[in-house]
Amino acid sequence: MEENYHFKRSYRSAVWTGISAVLIPVVLAVVVEFHLVNIKISNKELSSLYPYLRYILIGIAAIEILIMPILKSRIISGKSPVRKFKPSIFSDYPLESDEMSDTYEPPGGRDNEFISRMHSASIKVLNMCISIACFGVILFLIKKNSVELYGFLAVSFLLSLIHFPRYNDWKRKLNNFSRR
Repeated sequence: MEENYHFKRSYRSAVWTGISAVLIPVVLAVVVEFHLVNIKISNKELSSLYPYLRYILIGIAAIEILIMPILKSRIISGKSPVRKFKPSIFSDYPLESDEMSDTYEPPGGRDNEFISRMHSASIKVLNMCISIACFGVILFLIKKNSVELYGFLAVSFLLSLIHFPRYNDWKRKLNNFSRR
């Protein structure tokens, strides 16, 4: 199968998102260590809610970790609520009127729709990884517990590496899809 422009551009975009998802926990650790350590939050109400907020954020992070592979596979397979490829103002494809958008077939047809689903799945899962790092920073700002901060950052970093878009994986999935 000949590699097309849409594949290259979508993969490149997903890789840049992946790089940022891997680097954000590292950057947050540096910022927290050198700039946010001396910030004092003296709100007693916020400190009293800390144990509840901590468990809520840990629960949300655990749910995100469990949902990531399911969400990714549902989006790629087309079983998610958003199935149609619709051009956006940022794409190279011409925008059609609302009446024609349901019948619009992008150049490259089904392959480009599948590439768009892989791209969307990668971006969504990597953003979920970044949110876990943000949970750690929120908890750190309230209670200054660096163990929790680095725990969340480490989990975020590892998940970003696990879900980082890989070229061979994308090509294999696209080739399998094209054979159907």
